[in-house]
Amino acid sequence: MADNGVKKRNRNGPIPAYTPDMKMSLVRRIAHYLFWCATHRPYEFIPYKDITKAILGFDHGIRDDNPQLKVVKGTCYRSRKILHDEYSRGYATLRFHGVRCTVDDNDRVIATMPQATIRLQGAVTNYKEQAQAINVANVTNPIAKKWMIGPVKQLVNTMGDQFMKQLTPPKDEEN
Repeated sequence: MADNGVKKRNRNGPIPAYTPDMKMSLVRRIAHYLFWCATHRPYEFIPYKDITKAILGFDHGIRDDNPQLKVVKGTCYRSRKILHDEYSRGYATLRFHGVRCTVDDNDRVIATMPQATIRLQGAVTNYKEQAQAINVANVTNPIAKKWMIGPVKQLVNTMGDQFMKQLTPPKDEEN
């Protein structure tokens, strides 16, 4: 599987115009537009300038110093939950280029799960380091001590090398 889900933009193709619903909040408009793009511009990472232009209904280009562009860049990630909850889609980013909504479950696995796995591996490593750094003999709170001896110790023991190997995404198989 050599395709990483990234496709070049098709600037010449006939893409119907997007009309934003200005009654929606900014975050909902972003999510709605990304979902719309998954249908009309599948697999394309949408530049933040294009998102800003579309959701604000502009018919002109956006400059890099536009304050609304900065707001959209800082708000886009909040559309992740709406895409998940209302559209059953994932949110993929291509650093410095833009974002997109996943097209289907296969795309969602390829575009979002590796990054989610990296975040989970980091969280697991941090959790283990924090738990192992605590000397339980020095914990005086009986509730905290019981928690550390029981569930925390058991959880840390299950998060060994085998657990971390299972989190690693499979490598591409060559035919």
